[in-house]
Amino acid sequence: MHIYIIEDNLKFRADLVTLIEDMYNPFLFGDWKIKTITNIFSMDTLDIQNDSIFFLDIDLKSSINGLDIGTEIRKRNSKCYILFLTSYPDFGREMINSNIYPTAYLIKTADKAILSSEIFTALSNIQAELKKQRETGKQVILTNQKKPIAFHLDDILYITTVAGMKNTLLITTIYEESFIDGKISKIKQKFDLPAFYNELKSYIIHVNMIKSINQSIGFIYFQNGSILELNTPSARKLLAHFKEKGGL
Repeated sequence: MHIYIIEDNLKFRADLVTLIEDMYNPFLFGDWKIKTITNIFSMDTLDIQNDSIFFLDIDLKSSINGLDIGTEIRKRNSKCYILFLTSYPDFGREMINSNIYPTAYLIKTADKAILSSEIFTALSNIQAELKKQRETGKQVILTNQKKPIAFHLDDILYITTVAGMKNTLLITTIYEESFIDGKISKIKQKFDLPAFYNELKSYIIHVNMIKSINQSIGFIYFQNGSILELNTPSARKLLAHFKEKGGL
């Protein structure tokens, strides 16, 4: 999970980063990475996922204000979370009219206890929503040392064989890598789905998570920044599958 902070008040930005870092609890929240955005014109380089969170100052002292940036974020991702920051409590209607639909609306205050409490509540609500989405979404049950593990299909990037390890596979998700039991031929039967490509001998690949393919070097680039190194023929075969389906 990425937390992006767009705030041009240096002191408030530093305080905000500290508050968020201090409240992190691995038992309550998933892994997160905090990044401050100082160049608003670099927004197009950001990896905006459905679970990305933006703390966005409406009152930016720039030719582009927070509402403009919020609108652009929504164009790129309709499901990510936007938490507006402002010193003025009268922007709510304008935000709704802009179809930005913020997750929370936080008033800047010098009282760190109040601000911390409001941020914690907002992040806790987001975490609860993400957890509910995963619990109610489509899952596949695999095993690790015969212990069942549920994986959300939308979180899976690819599954591959592991050299020297019989009946053991490596599953890579947007969050982590894990070993699972089984043979690739048997596991492929569980992934006989349109979103997964099973025509490579040693791989199951979630095609909806692919951002681009470089067939000349055999690299597969996923939307979360992960890279899978295939050989050139395999990458070419995967690219041909996309072209056949009218993608990429």
